Amino acid sequence: MTALRNIAPAIFRTQTLILSGQGKLLSSCNTLFTTKNFADTTIDKWSLFLISFFESLSTLPVNQILILPRINSIADNVKGVFDFLFEKKKPTQRMGLL
Repeated sequence: MTALRNIAPAIFRTQTLILSGQGKLLSSCNTLFTTKNFADTTIDKWSLFLISFFESLSTLPVNQILILPRINSIADNVKGVFDFLFEKKKPTQRMGLL
């Protein structure tokens, strides 16, 4: 079990995206893919997957988590199968810091 814990960070990488209530990309840690081309744009310009249910996410209660496991990416810049976790947070002054 210890060996698995030691290699888990190399296998299970995450990326955090912070979006405004209007779907504008505010910040990203860019761990899996760069978002520099998406700066100051809304998700309808770069993610059909997210825009397809973004309105539903806006009704998610604050701090409730929505998990979408095993989603096959069709984006050209990100290939693979991913687990998505969404959590709605109250805006804060530190929101843009990762």
